[in-house]
Amino acid sequence: TPGTLVEDSLLDERRDNTLAAVYHRDGIYAIATMELSLGHFKAQQLDDIDQVHSELKRIQPAELLITEQNPAITEKEAGIATRSVPNWYFDFDVANELLCRQFNTKNLVAYGCQDFPLAVSTAGALLQYTKDMQYDTVPHIRDFSISQKSDFLIIDAASRQNLEIETNLSGGREFTLVSLMDKCANPMGARLLRRWLHGPISDRAILGHRQLAVGEFIERVDQSAVHDLLRKCGDIERILT
Repeated sequence: TPGTLVEDSLLDERRDNTLAAVYHRDGIYAIATMELSLGHFKAQQLDDIDQVHSELKRIQPAELLITEQNPAITEKEAGIATRSVPNWYFDFDVANELLCRQFNTKNLVAYGCQDFPLAVSTAGALLQYTKDMQYDTVPHIRDFSISQKSDFLIIDAASRQNLEIETNLSGGREFTLVSLMDKCANPMGARLLRRWLHGPISDRAILGHRQLAVGEFIERVDQSAVHDLLRKCGDIERILT
């Protein structure tokens, strides 16, 4: 399926190919994402459907899982390919057991999940789906994290469209922020750049460290020589998978 592809020949090497799931209960929403070709696995809880739309625009998943009964969002609303799965995929007890078995732990406290049951349910649905899609085991999925709303600058869908980060107002790729900035020497850098541009972080300490690192790199390192070395690197993230 679109979200469970891992073959290099079928993937855009400079973009993530993300599988996502959305779930809601009692007015709370949760989104979980998995990039099977890289092993990235995350989830978060949100307060309303507008935040869900904003996150989907940021993530741009290749495929979106929803429940068969009372889905949190429709395919028309999401604007991307959706797949309905049985409600038991999102059952908390089933999801908790599946995740504990995946990470070989007794519970998920170490992953900070104790206050985010909906995020756990949604992450479990993703893991169950990947196992159903002929990946009986996914040993490279070794970590899981809960994202907080405060981790990223929240950009609503309309603002994101007008900022033309990766897609211009005509639906093309020219004259966008990504097209201007993507001079990356290899696919790993290009994917990271897109993640950073689509999800600007709000942690001033991390931003300060990045700025210092860039300053040191400009002042002390032969940039063209490093670029040549990076260009010779294979796509290690996907090769390892």
